[in-house]
Amino acid sequence: MQLRILSNNLWWCDDNRPAWAAKGMDCSAAARAAGFANLYACLQPDVIGLQECSALMADELMERLPAVGLHYTLLWGRDTPILYRSDRFDLVDSAYLNYPEEFPGHEGSFNNWRTKSYLAAVLRCKADGKLLIVATTHLWWMSGRPDSPIYQPHSAHARAYQLGLLMDAIDSLQAQYACPAIMLGDFNAGFSSLTMEAAFARGWLHAHDTATEYADNGHGHHECDSNGYEPYVPQPIRFSLDQILHRNAPRASSAALTGTLAKNTCASPIIFLSGWMLICDFPCSQITQKAAPVLIRGLPLCICQFGITAQARLHTAPPLLSLTITPIAASSSRMRSDSAQFLALRAS
Repeated sequence: MQLRILSNNLWWCDDNRPAWAAKGMDCSAAARAAGFANLYACLQPDVIGLQECSALMADELMERLPAVGLHYTLLWGRDTPILYRSDRFDLVDSAYLNYPEEFPGHEGSFNNWRTKSYLAAVLRCKADGKLLIVATTHLWWMSGRPDSPIYQPHSAHARAYQLGLLMDAIDSLQAQYACPAIMLGDFNAGFSSLTMEAAFARGWLHAHDTATEYADNGHGHHECDSNGYEPYVPQPIRFSLDQILHRNAPRASSAALTGTLAKNTCASPIIFLSGWMLICDFPCSQITQKAAPVLIRGLPLCICQFGITAQARLHTAPPLLSLTITPIAASSSRMRSDSAQFLALRAS
């Protein structure tokens, strides 16, 4: 038996925007929730860590998921909630924090819209009683580079500070429950950042670094905002800002599956909009063993009323998706770059 975990930044947008309406499209939460539900039905995640999830989007998702055969319990964490399958897991404990606006010793606000937070859940697998911590987070968004148009002094250090607060909480949970942990989400930081260095220094491993069979080197990000979306242009992995890290996670192995989603893969019309998505499979039977993931994949796509408009690279089982198997050896050395956005693992 495997555990599939999905991380997804939903883009905080409740209402349709004029630029989208002018194109005959609808980017509202109600419209996009239908597409998310259909995509989740294809991917069948057991636990979903979300970012930029409004209360309206959460309501829309919870109403639509049962219609596609998915039954989740919502653990609310404001903009960073967690969905988990209640038929497979019991909630044992949780920890939530809306990051403070203040970064001690530095001027400025580092959570000005109060949307940056973390939520950690301790889950017990009903099949074997094993425990696992899954934490989702969204860190401060402005740049620490003076040449950036969104520059704010001390931003890079503020992200590292915020992640430190989450790591402190996970340390406490791991000390109490003696179980592995997975930390994922929108870090707004790449591998060369102070944020990631802080995580590595505390024993966290990146899925891309520890892949034993394959690691996707594309950034997997699809740009979208109130003005619409841009065609996907592949970039090096160092431009990716979303991450999956693990500590004492189970060993796994996988082949890489690549392909393009067909328009009829999910119920039509499909309306889905997100630049960032990651997914990983962990074997529950090995949940207490130290190990490393093996596959990380990007998911660059924008799905709208007209079907899927960009290539999707997915790891899932046919016949849901039409895919070709392409095993590729991964480098054994650490790649100092960002993660791609779609991570998959399979038990060896």
